[in-house]
Amino acid sequence: MPKNSSPCTYEKALGQFSGMFKKMVHSNHKLINNDPDQELKMSTKAIRSIKEQNKWLLANVFDSYGNYLFCCSCIKKILGVGGTRLHRLREIKRQEANEPTIRIRKKEVPMERLCDVVLPVNEPDVLKWWINLEDSSIIELRSPPKLHRGKSNNCKEKLLPRFLEFIDKNSQANGRRVGSHGPLFFLNSKFDRINAPSKSERGKPEQWKRRSLVYEFNRTLEENKSISNGTAKKWLKTYRPKHAISPKKTDYCEMCIECQEQKRRHEAISMRLIQNGNSDEDEILENKALAESYGLLLEEHKMDASSELQHYRQETDKCRSLYQSIEKIQNKSSKTKEGEANLQKIRRQMIFSLSLDYQQAKLTPHWGFSAQPSETYYLRKLSHNIFGIVNHALGKILSVF
Repeated sequence: MPKNSSPCTYEKALGQFSGMFKKMVHSNHKLINNDPDQELKMSTKAIRSIKEQNKWLLANVFDSYGNYLFCCSCIKKILGVGGTRLHRLREIKRQEANEPTIRIRKKEVPMERLCDVVLPVNEPDVLKWWINLEDSSIIELRSPPKLHRGKSNNCKEKLLPRFLEFIDKNSQANGRRVGSHGPLFFLNSKFDRINAPSKSERGKPEQWKRRSLVYEFNRTLEENKSISNGTAKKWLKTYRPKHAISPKKTDYCEMCIECQEQKRRHEAISMRLIQNGNSDEDEILENKALAESYGLLLEEHKMDASSELQHYRQETDKCRSLYQSIEKIQNKSSKTKEGEANLQKIRRQMIFSLSLDYQQAKLTPHWGFSAQPSETYYLRKLSHNIFGIVNHALGKILSVF
């Protein structure tokens, strides 16, 4: 009689998850009595949650390329999964491996999407590789698995890589420090909103419509494809949280904006803690104190800016007045000794005042709303800086470049 073969090495590993796998159930509420004159009675029956089990199988039984991580017979025996079901899930995993990936920073990966990270092929210790990665490192993320192939909004996930590429091409860094509370990237200044035109706005000019981010992106897609306002906002919040519409401001002071944002933030936190009713008093007082301190810092900053502006205007007015006095004396036909002495005295007091101002950077070329000659300009990110120099003695702009 042949001896029993030794148990598979995978049986012990899968056995640890057997109980948890079989407990993936949900309640099915069923109406027993449909008579409206009698009290309604419901029966609650716990049935197996196939969807949750399939998600678990896709994340733990197969690798990123659809290969089995455990013995197929052990999976069927211990977890009670049929061969047809396993084969269907394996095909879904293989199709998922062929889908286009998304490039994203490590710190922006949601916890529930860690199982979709594309792992390096020749890396023996994946956990060590992940820990040693910096938060700013770029990784690839696969699209979430589609457990059914019906017609639904899931088909829009295929447009996600194109949407992120569109956002990256039409945005630039605004100069803020990493870790700042506000956005680090501003979208192209031609976009003043995210939402596409509504039905009541169909009669608006085409130039006005193209100020919408969603409208402009949908123009790049085929006729039967588009995304909604909600989808665009969801993708921006998840994958590009530090990108925002460029503010309608000509003079941008980072200190003022930072103080205002932090003040509003701590005021909102303290208000939310008060409304909860069961929050720690010390935490509420701490946020109130921080909000007040940012308000005082903002007022102090404005006072310093006001005094600096007043000093700047006094110096420029003095420079202009002395230069006009010099011109007046030099233009006289007859010069006396007293006039020469006065001229030398004014020249010694004369200090030329120059103002140098960096205004903004524009993409090259910049054609407003007209079509660009080629996508090369977007890919190369060529730009020109607008920088001016003013001589306050003459009251004229020396150069702009």
